[in-house]
Amino acid sequence: MLVSLAGVLDIEAALEDDIGDGAAHSFLGGADPQFASPLWMFDSEFDALVVHGTHDDRVPVEQSRKFCARHHHATLLELPDAEHFDFLDPSSATWQGVATAIERRLQ
Repeated sequence: MLVSLAGVLDIEAALEDDIGDGAAHSFLGGADPQFASPLWMFDSEFDALVVHGTHDDRVPVEQSRKFCARHHHATLLELPDAEHFDFLDPSSATWQGVATAIERRLQ
């Protein structure tokens, strides 16, 4: 199972939107974005849990919505009011919600 936490899942859109002040461009190192983008390269037969906060100001939630619309085995868990780094704090309700969702998917 793939778990994406506020991931950049469409590299082409990340380049267009200049997400991370050029981070996507640096990541590619000149490679074709279509061959590096999870949106196009992910095997749709795998299970995926895609988690994204609705108030993410670093990676737009549309990245996750687009990915899940393309891959029918992907489930989108949108966390209302969660920001980009809320997933990193184990004491936060966001962290606990994600951990619970992962546990449920693995059962």
